[in-house]
This record gives sequence, C-alpha cells and structure tokens, in this order.
Amino acid sequence: PDFDKPVEVISMAMSIEAQALDLYTRASRSTDDKENTEMLERIAQEEIYHLEQLGTLLDNIVEGANG
Repeated sequence: PDFDKPVEVISMAMSIEAQALDLYTRASRSTDDKENTEMLERIAQEEIYHLEQLGTLLDNIVEGANG
C-alpha cells in the first residue's frame, strides 16, 4: 500500500483487523476452557468494533473526497 494514501492505509488496517477477528473466533471455538472461550470472544468483539470504526473512517474520507 501507499502509506501516503489514507484510503490504502485504512484498507490495510481493516484487512489486519479481519484476520485478527478470524484468529480469535477460531481460537475461541477450539478451546474447552470456558474462561478462555469468553476472553477470546470478548477480544473478537473488540476486533468487530475496530472494523466498524475503520469502516466509518473510510466512509468519511471517501465522502470527503467526493463531496
């Protein structure tokens, strides 16, 4: 990505967050320990929040460029 282009940086960050979400979701399903499952599910929810925030940021940048 071109680190001078905010859209590319945010897109890359979203990709990383999506990979993290997948990792924590899979890990939560693979453990038999209830506490670990709950912790990993909480972390996965944080990744969803990060994706939402980055999506909003991306939308605002794109709208600003087109507006």
